[in-house]
Amino acid sequence: MVEIVDATTELVKARLTALGGLLGACVAAGAGVGFVAPLAPAEAEAYWRRMRDRLADGELMGWLALDGTELAGCVFLIAGMMPNQPHRGEVMKLLVDPARQRQGIATALMEHLEVSARAIGKTLLTLDTAEGDNGIHLYRRLGFQTVGVIPGYARAGDGSMRGTILMYKPIG
Repeated sequence: MVEIVDATTELVKARLTALGGLLGACVAAGAGVGFVAPLAPAEAEAYWRRMRDRLADGELMGWLALDGTELAGCVFLIAGMMPNQPHRGEVMKLLVDPARQRQGIATALMEHLEVSARAIGKTLLTLDTAEGDNGIHLYRRLGFQTVGVIPGYARAGDGSMRGTILMYKPIG
């Protein structure tokens, strides 16, 4: 049974290696999450240390999906937005272990994120996802609407350029 828990700075620090492994596995499986394969463990852990610092600053909120002691997934919300956007939160780094996908973990993480975002006064969620990523169908099923596509947005692991899809969901 997967449990969704708050990604506190202490928990992220304790799980740096597991988070790095999760990020590396998702990148190796082709996820368009800002990195290209092969992702060195040191680079992945450095990323999570920066995320931990953003959590400590209050800019981010995050949640981990734990199956007992095993990390199954995570998601983060940029909650500290610019002064003209206090109502908006940006979804980032929805990651589920490739071996655990299609088991409802991403849905549970996103539903938890939405409830938590609403609780802090957010009324709009935004995100971007790479063209062709598995998450597109999930986001649409959860009620996200597509604004458009920016072509040639980022480099894929094979060196080709991929577009990014911009999406939003009113929640308030």
